Amino acid sequence: MHTHREIDVISVMVEGRLNHEGSLENDQQLQVDDIQVQRSGSEGFSHNEINPDDEKNRMIQLWLIPETKGEPPGYQMFRAKTGTRTRVYGGPPGQGETFAARTVIDIAHVKAGERVDQSGRSLVYVTTGEGNCDGEALKEGDLVETRDFSFKAKTDSKLILSYEI
Repeated sequence: MHTHREIDVISVMVEGRLNHEGSLENDQQLQVDDIQVQRSGSEGFSHNEINPDDEKNRMIQLWLIPETKGEPPGYQMFRAKTGTRTRVYGGPPGQGETFAARTVIDIAHVKAGERVDQSGRSLVYVTTGEGNCDGEALKEGDLVETRDFSFKAKTDSKLILSYEI
């Protein structure tokens, strides 16, 4: 177990499985397309991630400094689905779907031949698949900082989009 304080941790399962144990009473198994969002707040939390298999797993973990210090700890789970864009972090205060923040994190699952667009400045990571953005080929593992992002998937693709509202 290890601890975090005043940090938001977003875990995106890309491949395999992961057992998660935590002090926020959020013990569970994460599988492909599960997204776990934890806010440590001023109290903090302890947790551990364990690969239950002999096979490789792949998780992308994002750490964000919360905009407001002293928030209570919290925990949310999401499941991204093919052909959709799922907001997992950020949005205006008062909404209860995600932790409120100006920074937004979306998970986009784009079918081959389809597009995903994001106006303004954004940071995009391609977790799986390949496609084109402004005539430039993007593939699994590519991280791009862009303005007015427009991605057309050549193969079924999964992306993490981060931007401000």
